[in-house]
Order: sequence, then structure tokens, then C-alpha cells
Amino acid sequence: MFLPGEKSIDLVFNNDDAFNKLYPLNIQVKAAKHWTRLEVAKTAADFLAPEKDIHVLDIGSGVGKFCIATAQLRINGKQSSQRVLT
Repeated sequence: MFLPGEKSIDLVFNNDDAFNKLYPLNIQVKAAKHWTRLEVAKTAADFLAPEKDIHVLDIGSGVGKFCIATAQLRINGKQSSQRVLT
């Protein structure tokens, strides 16, 4: 799934198709209709947690894409624009 020499975490959070491949095929087929796009998660992370040490509770009922993506985009309190999605 990942190319040699590249950071696998960056590839996963670089685009929706790569992220969706983390899940089994029967869940992947629902992604376009039901899942938050990474660009939307980036915008939400910037809005909901604009500075370090702000906590957000995701009470969604999906497969965890929004929660996982926004957590990764907010590592160390950095704004998501400084992470993978630019």
C-alpha cells in the first residue's frame, strides 16, 4: 500500500482514497456517501481547536474517519495547514 522510502502516515492522510484503504472493502464502498472528506476534517480541526490543548469530543456514529483525521492533523497543537493537508 505504501511506497518505499515514503512516510506511511503522510500517505494515509494525504488523500481520501489512501485513507479509505485502511478499512475493509465492504466499508470502503460507503466512503463517498457517508464519510467526512479530509479537507472538511482539516477545516473543522482549525475551527474547533485553533490552539494547543483544546479537546473536542466526536460523538459521531461512523467508522472513525473524522476523529482519526482531526487527531492526526492536530498533533502537537499544530494547525492542520502545517501538517499533511495544505
